[in-house]
Amino acid sequence: MNAPELQRVVIVEDHAMVLDGLTAVLAMDTRIRVVGTAGSISEFKSKIPDWDPTVVVCDYFLPDGTGSEVSRLASYSYPDAHILMISGDDRLHVLEEAIESGCHGFVSKGRGTAELADTIVQVGNGATVFPTKLMDELHDSDSTRIGATLTDREVEVLQSLASAYSVSDMVGLLGISENTTRNHIRAILSKLHARSQLDAVLIAVRSGIVDIS
Repeated sequence: MNAPELQRVVIVEDHAMVLDGLTAVLAMDTRIRVVGTAGSISEFKSKIPDWDPTVVVCDYFLPDGTGSEVSRLASYSYPDAHILMISGDDRLHVLEEAIESGCHGFVSKGRGTAELADTIVQVGNGATVFPTKLMDELHDSDSTRIGATLTDREVEVLQSLASAYSVSDMVGLLGISENTTRNHIRAILSKLHARSQLDAVLIAVRSGIVDIS
């Protein structure tokens, strides 16, 4: 049996004590190696070439913006990495920003470091992890708004699914890697609160996001 992949983690966190505490706790987890830290968006941006993370953990509140900007920078700079947002503020608009900016997961700071470590590993292995209660609230508040959080690329992938293209077909059609394609599909399922690819297509058709005519 192959050993599980070691998650290379970068943490972007404003508060030095919190950052030191997270780094120390995660360093004790044999599944995780912290490869870099930053205290602001500008510092993260300056250190991007120095790192090759599998997971970027970013706080929502940063001194020069929000974790959403970190998420967008990380998605562009590390296309195969996964982004996890953490925040002490778990209001709906924070979750929406996390989803819209391309995060693969969201964890409240009140959930504890053990859950954070487990979520880092899950996200690093390709899962999307968002609080079920918040996702239900988001879905119930306005189902069409969830579709509006899809990126242009995710809409292309969703349209390809609706046209019955396989992942390998999409790799050639859209010019992206298989891993990136699967990441987009997982994000689509999470954003549409869909149970399967077929369910996502049906939701998208009903909402007018894609066309199967």
